[in-house]
Amino acid sequence: MMIWTSLCKSIWSSIKVKRYSLKVEQKSYLLPISTRNLDAWVRLAIAKGVEDIQLLLDRPYLASYVFPYQLLFQGSSSLKHLALCDCILRQPPPDFDGFNNLRSLSLSYVTLDQIFMAHLFSNCLLLESLKIKNCHGLSHLNIVGDRLSDLKLSHCGGIELSAPNLVSLEFCGDFSSIISVTTSPRLARILADVEGCVQQYILALHRFLSSRLFICNTGTEAIDYPKSAVT
Repeated sequence: MMIWTSLCKSIWSSIKVKRYSLKVEQKSYLLPISTRNLDAWVRLAIAKGVEDIQLLLDRPYLASYVFPYQLLFQGSSSLKHLALCDCILRQPPPDFDGFNNLRSLSLSYVTLDQIFMAHLFSNCLLLESLKIKNCHGLSHLNIVGDRLSDLKLSHCGGIELSAPNLVSLEFCGDFSSIISVTTSPRLARILADVEGCVQQYILALHRFLSSRLFICNTGTEAIDYPKSAVT
């Protein structure tokens, strides 16, 4: 693996790389990948000024991977898009600024905590797209973003949302987990896959309608509403 990493480093030294994607599946028995290997790949990507990094791991195959904040302290200003699957995001160092230029963040089956989320919304002021799917360690999710326009949430609890420029919202789970919503006059598309009993859905629908938001029926059909319907 180290020979392969060295070869790729030699190739990358002469080309411009904008996107780096690594997918490790449970069936990838022929190419063992360690935490050390993954850190080396991330280091190469950051050194090349990559704008888009995707680390899609399979935890049953790979020991839980802790995302290496220390690799982003230098040369990380180019990172604009980050997608992580099956890894751990621990509390970032107090002076960490490696995510400050993120435009989009996708987290699937990631272990994180309230401190990380607070850091994210306090420092990632350019964030426009956020996806949180089946993540662990969050009992409450307070989403704040003046530039946030696209939001995807799956099985999150205790949601408070304040995004005045939100245009598209996708939600999967129990609507009763949504505590409060600050309405967005620009919201024109909602995709809802609702869980729970009909009574819960009706109550949640009433709460959203009273907030001037419109929800599609249970299922997976997207509805694009005219702007006049949400103003």
